[in-house]
Amino acid sequence: MGWIIFAIIVLAIIAFAIKRIAPKEIGNNSNYAKRDDFLSLAERSFFGVLQDAVQDKALVFCKVRVADILFVKSGLEKGERMKAFNRIAKKHVDFVICTKD
Repeated sequence: MGWIIFAIIVLAIIAFAIKRIAPKEIGNNSNYAKRDDFLSLAERSFFGVLQDAVQDKALVFCKVRVADILFVKSGLEKGERMKAFNRIAKKHVDFVICTKD
């Protein structure tokens, strides 16, 4: 459990320290471009360390939306529910470690 907290702290530091490189254009008329930096070199290295650490006991996923991990509790008024969801909708975590079951 201690190494998970350590991993989260390291990931937070990496997220603030690494500046993303501008992506390449997909097409001349496109509003979107392909990212060449899905994982930075440091993130890719750490991903390999995490995979080695969990071996076949767990799964490691990268770039997961917080809204895919958490959900807003029911029973809130519509405005409160949307406000709570909007706080997590556009955020992500670099890595999630899950048990296989």
